[in-house]
Amino acid sequence: MEKDRVQKGHYTLAARIQKTKKAEPNFGLEKIPIEGLYKYALIQIGEQESYIQEMEERLGVLEQENAIMKSDETKLSRLEMRQSLMEARKQAYVSQLEHTLEKQTKIIKKLQAEISRRPISGH
Repeated sequence: MEKDRVQKGHYTLAARIQKTKKAEPNFGLEKIPIEGLYKYALIQIGEQESYIQEMEERLGVLEQENAIMKSDETKLSRLEMRQSLMEARKQAYVSQLEHTLEKQTKIIKKLQAEISRRPISGH
């Protein structure tokens, strides 16, 4: 169709129709009146617009759910980071204590060896 013959709006479809002879049947088939096609086109447009509106509403709900999930994920990741940091600090502290314990054990063994080598002096 030509641009000047059809104007489309968001909720309407307007068409300029030239008045000509009534539709005559071709090959024994009746032609569909333009008013019927126009009404059917408006119905189809209305259905499509309502479907678009429904999809936009669903999209809005899904975007809200996505934002909530992301914020929950961020909270969880922060909590996990804190827990892992505390666990790393605990492990570092325990390894430091074990190292100190090993040193002290070596010192104790050296001192015990020295004491066992010294003669016992009696009073």
